[in-house]
Amino acid sequence: MSLRSSAFIISCTILTVTTAPCTSLAATTARQALGLKPIQSNIDYDRPEADEIDKCKIQSVEGGSAWVVTGPDGRVLRRFADSNSDKVVDTWSYFKSGLEVYRDIDADFDGKADQYRWFHSAGTRWGLDEDENGKIDSWKRISPYEVAEVAVEAIQKQDASLYSTLLMSNKDVDRLGIAGELKDRVTKGIRDAQSDFTKFAKEQKVVDKSTSFLDFGASRPAIIPAGGEGVKQDLHVYENVAALVNNNGKPEQVYLGAMVQTGDTWRLIGLPQIGDSSATAQLFNAPQAESVAALPNGEAPSEEVQKLLAELEKLDTQFGGTNDQQIAVTKKRVQVLEKLAAESPAGADREQWQRQQVDMLSAAVQTMQYYDAIEQIEALASELKKQKASEELQAHVEFRRLWSEYIKASMDPKGNYTKVRDAWLESLQKFATDYPNLPDTSEAMLQLGMEEEFAGEEETAIEWYSKLAKQFPNSDAGKKATGAIRRLESIGKAMPLAGDAVGGGKVDLSGYRRKYVLIHYWASWCEPCKEDIEELKVLHNKYSRRGFDIIGVNLDSSVSEAEKYLSKNRLPWKHVYDEGGLDGRLANEMGVMTLPLMLLVDDKGQVANRNVHISELEAELQRVLGKAPQIGRR
Repeated sequence: MSLRSSAFIISCTILTVTTAPCTSLAATTARQALGLKPIQSNIDYDRPEADEIDKCKIQSVEGGSAWVVTGPDGRVLRRFADSNSDKVVDTWSYFKSGLEVYRDIDADFDGKADQYRWFHSAGTRWGLDEDENGKIDSWKRISPYEVAEVAVEAIQKQDASLYSTLLMSNKDVDRLGIAGELKDRVTKGIRDAQSDFTKFAKEQKVVDKSTSFLDFGASRPAIIPAGGEGVKQDLHVYENVAALVNNNGKPEQVYLGAMVQTGDTWRLIGLPQIGDSSATAQLFNAPQAESVAALPNGEAPSEEVQKLLAELEKLDTQFGGTNDQQIAVTKKRVQVLEKLAAESPAGADREQWQRQQVDMLSAAVQTMQYYDAIEQIEALASELKKQKASEELQAHVEFRRLWSEYIKASMDPKGNYTKVRDAWLESLQKFATDYPNLPDTSEAMLQLGMEEEFAGEEETAIEWYSKLAKQFPNSDAGKKATGAIRRLESIGKAMPLAGDAVGGGKVDLSGYRRKYVLIHYWASWCEPCKEDIEELKVLHNKYSRRGFDIIGVNLDSSVSEAEKYLSKNRLPWKHVYDEGGLDGRLANEMGVMTLPLMLLVDDKGQVANRNVHISELEAELQRVLGKAPQIGRR
């Protein structure tokens, strides 16, 4: 077995540059193993003193699949592991005080590290190196504190490419649903940071080679609610972020501006500044032009508004308990939102509170069966007409009213399902006619397509999906509809499936030729999915040698949820993941609406069955592969 990294390789006898693996680790000494260093810099790990190195020990563990180096006191110093049993080390781990703090990973098993992870006291970072040149190209996970830390490192090294890994990408902006004027300002901030960073880093006089990072500074994080100007989904943000540094004994601040959460990472959206925080990207707390005009001289929120905001924040911590307790908190929260709307100037400021109000009431109908909320939604709709609120908000409230009425009717044990469904479809069609070009119309059309598809009326479903995709091509619903059409018309066609694998590496369906591959869409919160997985393990064991394989498509809201489940449930097939869950790219590509969903792809890479049920799968496999031998029987 060889110990290989992108920097150098340990062979069986000496440090040398070679790619020839060997079968024995016995000749490799602890001194040679301790000569390996992490690929990334600034790693604080245990390094024995010169007179202690020869007292260290190296031994094979885990049946020969890993080496561990221990110090004179028995603490682990290094661990080198072969995770895929090819007798070549692909994981290099470094320890501090007996705990792993850093790891280089060769996830594609080509002899070069392509991932770097920090653990325990070293933090939470997880960097990806696609071209395997030792430099991080993007982050799979990074905290706000670590973003500030890496930003200072980038300034120190005058490394524009490293700073770029911390910036939001255009893909991030689109995924988060940032739109309009806000999108223009965000993309300009990103563009300016990319083009001007090198000049800034060279000209600034605070951060030099001797400067050290001290701390991360920011006010409490905030949620920018969906429905405001340019915000289509809740945004988790920090405003006015600063990195505190030690500059030759003198504390200084590097201002980083706003920071936005995207999945398991946090992203910057502007160029750093030193000495003037007002020059950094301040995007989310700044009032829109309409709000400034409505406030005398652009004053801060009134004392009453601040009091109401504090009360709202307090109520947010009280959700939980029994259903009645949650309803009680909902009522109080709605009252506060009403007061905030009354205290706010007409326009976007007032409407953001009214939108939150109707969304909360609608959610309470669905999750708590709080049906009195429907009357409150109707009252709000009447009030908005009197106030001549925007058509978009009025349409949003009407759609939430229709949805709530449908939920109530469908939950009635004495209700007639056919009549409830027909009324729901009729109301959706009327809504789409009354409000033909508004955001909620796309959701209404998607619901129409889904209802027809689930009822087996696939031609009618495709008609609605096609209208939606044509009318709202860039909306989330429009992308989902495009994928649904692709799925419904997929028999005999190749399907797109490629992306990052859970745990590292890549997955690409095109690399599974000559096999029948089951594509299993699942999430750790989906109990039927997990029941299917138990049966899939049996089928994979029986038929994998006959040309059957599985690719899992995980649709959890964060990759950490998938990793947690898979760490406890080891599965012999790969799983692909991308951000967004049921609203993300992987779900939208094939218009996945509900879980579980399974498609069977034949040995030519074409879809053979676009909706196979677990109870049907073995018969299907026997038809195309032949019967498998009975395991464990003579």
